[in-house]
Amino acid sequence: MRIGTDDKHVAGWAGLGLGLSAVVVCVLLARRLRGRHEVRPRDTWPGLLAFVSVSLNVPAILLELFMVWAMYGSDGSGPVLGDCG
Repeated sequence: MRIGTDDKHVAGWAGLGLGLSAVVVCVLLARRLRGRHEVRPRDTWPGLLAFVSVSLNVPAILLELFMVWAMYGSDGSGPVLGDCG
């Protein structure tokens, strides 16, 4: 099965959107937790787990940004992902 160009664009933008939305949801929930219960999210184990998972998500978001940038490069394979020979 060959992946079409449209599928690559959908996958690239969807991954970037989901990665960024995970960070936004975590930040909004942390602010809500702090406002309602006056507890820092790092003081609870679910909050600490969410903080660690969002921190680990940052390199993935950077990779997704690179992949979207590589899709719109001048040649079809991207600047780094091209043929080696």
